[in-house]
Amino acid sequence: MQLPHLTFLTVTGDRVVYRGLWQHHSVAIVCVADGTAAQPFIDAAAEFDRQDAICIVTRESHGALPCPGIVVADRWGEIAHAGEAVPPVEDVLAWIEHLAHRCPECEGEVR
Repeated sequence: MQLPHLTFLTVTGDRVVYRGLWQHHSVAIVCVADGTAAQPFIDAAAEFDRQDAICIVTRESHGALPCPGIVVADRWGEIAHAGEAVPPVEDVLAWIEHLAHRCPECEGEVR
């Protein structure tokens, strides 16, 4: 399933347009109910950056993204994980790292 090209308002007040990230970065979109749940993800921004990934923390629910919830997608927009709970930031970083090392040919996906 592909991540649709949406625009998100982050908890810090920035607008993030997914179309500008597509094909450039893996993405974790985290929908939180309050700022307390958002803070670990905000604090981990440098670690996401080191993995060539972006973590968008929002309070807005969009279609496949429940709130609270998470969607993790590779740089091509292929959703690797979606859930109705917000996992620890360490788990999300592990998923992002897995995406960076995943081999589409090994999984039978020839693009």
